[in-house]
Amino acid sequence: MITEHDGNISYGVYGFSPDAASLIYITDEHGEFDQAWSHDLASGEKSVLIEADWGVSYVAFSKSGRYQVSGINVDARTEVTVRDLNSGEVVELPPLPAGDLRNVRFSADDSHVALIVNADDSPSNIHVIDLTEGNVRQLTNALSPEIDQSHLVTSEVIRYESFDGLEIPSILYKPHGANAENRAPAMVLVHGGPGGQTRVGYRAMVQHLVNHGYAVLGANNRGSSGYGKTFFQMTSVTVKRICRISFTAGSTWNHWIG
Repeated sequence: MITEHDGNISYGVYGFSPDAASLIYITDEHGEFDQAWSHDLASGEKSVLIEADWGVSYVAFSKSGRYQVSGINVDARTEVTVRDLNSGEVVELPPLPAGDLRNVRFSADDSHVALIVNADDSPSNIHVIDLTEGNVRQLTNALSPEIDQSHLVTSEVIRYESFDGLEIPSILYKPHGANAENRAPAMVLVHGGPGGQTRVGYRAMVQHLVNHGYAVLGANNRGSSGYGKTFFQMTSVTVKRICRISFTAGSTWNHWIG
């Protein structure tokens, strides 16, 4: 047992270091956000590997151990860093389409890296980067040829005050041309839980609704993941508030809220 503790602390495992000398794990023991820590299997010593102003989503390595890949959940999108552990320098990737980088994988000889780019206006596509030449090739085009990509919209992260003054982060999708003068009907998209997070990225249902004139707000209500453990542990407040609304909104809403 390497995670003995007091209080409400979460732990998880990323995996072992390439030389199998250390276990890389995730914890919010040392602050609001998840950090990546290293546990030396021989000595038992623990040390911070990656910490940021947001939560560390993942840490991975190339097969040789030369490259370290880390993803930080920054305001509902993932910022990826590739570091050459031989030099200690961050690897500058060639220009890629705007979007979330996912599933970063290195070839066996570390010469190429494959990854997925997922954007609001495009489903996930596979790209391959030649680290020697510094170029990139897109291998797939997952958007249906029957869809005009210019008809799709990109989201924006907004924040607003809740009933008690708490700031709520949300993802807003607006129809083209919608503004304060040209208003659109709106729908609220509530993610599952407990925990969970509405993130930027392609959602066919959302794009369909927006294309038909609806604004869609993906609310990251209190109790959502990604905004620190204090925000995450506010789930009970959300449940009480929803129950209070349900009892004053009529029998139909009561039945729907379950």
